[in-house]
Amino acid sequence: MLRVCVNSLLVILLAIWTSLNCVMSEGRSYVDVGYGRHPLVGDRIASLNKAQHIANNNEDLQDYKGTENACDVKFDENRDIVLNYNTVRETGCAIDLIEKFDFMFGFKAILSNDNKEIKECLQPMSTDGFNANLVPFAYSIGFERFEELKEGPYDGEDISCHKKDECIKSGGECLRPGGLEFGWAYNGDKVHASMQSVGEPVICECPLKDDYVNNLKSEIDVHVDDGLLWFRIENSERGCYFSPSGCDFVCLRRLDEIVEEIGLIKPITWRLDNRIYEDFAFNELLVFYLLPQKASFQRDGNNIKGNSSLVGPNCKIEIKFNNIQTIILNYNSVRETGCAIDLLHRHFAYKFEFNATLSNDNKEIKECLQPMTTDGFNANLVPFAYSIGSERFEKLKEGPYEGEDISCDKKVECRQSGGECLKPGGLEFGWAYNEDKVHVGMQPVGEPVVCQCPLKDDHVDNLKSEINVRVDDGPYWFKIEKVEGRYLIPSTCGFVCLHRFDEIINKKGLIKPITWIIVDESNGYGYFHYDQLLAFYFLPQKASFQRDGNNINRNSPLDGPNCKIEIKFSGQEYRLLINEKEETETTIGRTTTEEPTTEETTDETTEEPVEETWNYLRPKPSRSSEWDEFITTTLITVNIVLLASVVGVLL
Repeated sequence: MLRVCVNSLLVILLAIWTSLNCVMSEGRSYVDVGYGRHPLVGDRIASLNKAQHIANNNEDLQDYKGTENACDVKFDENRDIVLNYNTVRETGCAIDLIEKFDFMFGFKAILSNDNKEIKECLQPMSTDGFNANLVPFAYSIGFERFEELKEGPYDGEDISCHKKDECIKSGGECLRPGGLEFGWAYNGDKVHASMQSVGEPVICECPLKDDYVNNLKSEIDVHVDDGLLWFRIENSERGCYFSPSGCDFVCLRRLDEIVEEIGLIKPITWRLDNRIYEDFAFNELLVFYLLPQKASFQRDGNNIKGNSSLVGPNCKIEIKFNNIQTIILNYNSVRETGCAIDLLHRHFAYKFEFNATLSNDNKEIKECLQPMTTDGFNANLVPFAYSIGSERFEKLKEGPYEGEDISCDKKVECRQSGGECLKPGGLEFGWAYNEDKVHVGMQPVGEPVVCQCPLKDDHVDNLKSEINVRVDDGPYWFKIEKVEGRYLIPSTCGFVCLHRFDEIINKKGLIKPITWIIVDESNGYGYFHYDQLLAFYFLPQKASFQRDGNNINRNSPLDGPNCKIEIKFSGQEYRLLINEKEETETTIGRTTTEEPTTEETTDETTEEPVEETWNYLRPKPSRSSEWDEFITTTLITVNIVLLASVVGVLL
């Protein structure tokens, strides 16, 4: 299951390459790919050579840095992976990452000028300013192809393109999708960014929404996929889109033709047969290459200057692979009121998942947990709901029982236990302990029976306990991983206030769909694939009841949690939907960048519009410290996996 605090892992192989050619093994050809020269057989990585060491700090990178084709890489203060392009501008470099998806990747590119205004190192668009700060790169190709692209984008082959005559007149040659490049220039006081294929005469550019020439830096978010979008840059002004479909390129075929004929690089990542990372969701290898300046050409207007390679960058340019932001929700601060949050998802209408963490201010969690022998789950239970309307949310705040004549298989036993027959609605999860082992429970709100299991690796002297929770609309309904015996699921629990689980499924008693399709594309989310809305609700403690053994005590609502409990949604899979800042948005960007000392004042001035235009599905909160504590968006540690080799340099 997805571990939400991890998005991408940097895999660095300490190896000295011995051959650039394809070789034969057991009758099959394979291609060396990436910095580590991993053998690619078909579309799968047969092995990761001698990968065996996980790097967690900059010291672990010393045996990688300085070797042939290695990138200048470091961990920053947020433990994000940062590549410096300026130091490899003449040679290029290669780096390997483990990803979850096989069809996309993304990174942040940052331009700066040693704490001075970036105008001093940028060039104006009127004098072909993009030439001064362009970064060419490639991905998902063999190492031999990387060496070829270092010398330029043109293959000398007779490739067709939509506007071949115009392409040749512009100094180019028809291209097949390969290297890409992004860069910066300025026009007036606005910073512009561009992105296009290496070797394409036409510059595809847009002004950036919040970036001005007197800023100290400019940041862009770059996304690459294998579909109709291909590449794009976010952060542009509204109405201007960085994408090949919006740019009139002359040396490429029409994008729909490229996609239909599988002309884009596919897959973007390769499946690892010999997986080295413990989280099974991350088993795709992405090889990423920074190309040298000589790999691309300067432009004179919309013409390629074939005899003039790039000679920049003038500014400092870094590339950052990070966790995109993990959405962290604090339950303790809304335990009395509950809350609602809206999340956008790319794909799934039938499931969602999150990570739940219990902690105790850096002390042993036993101090805030209660033993199972005294109904310890009562002290740390979190009720929640999903995919319901606001009116239903308000009802569930007052409790799970609706007074309807609902049938269930053990109706008599249910009532004897203090409950009422339930239809699937709210769920709850929680923690307790038995001797030295931490146990976790999950069941419907209002169900007398606690469905619990011991956690595989969590003990009472730990500083925290983490579980992975998944909810779907099928045979599992809900499950918790990391428990002994693989996972906790409802079909193994003897619930008394629900129908038999197979009947619930067959009668479509579960909430469906879990997410709703967004048909309004005016906000641009659908354009970027985030077109599924998940409505998620924390229920207050009063929405559920304490238990005495397997009996509901309806006169005693929950009164916890004793421990600190947070849940995390992956920023790679979800986007947080909030109100738009409207008129204050541009001002915020400029003030924060130009005058950091006024940041606190700027924050205060934006609170009132936020409160007035709160999202329609969410109950309007008070602007309190509790709400600020409840939801934070934070960059989470990105692990680096350092792979040692017995060849060349050893740990």
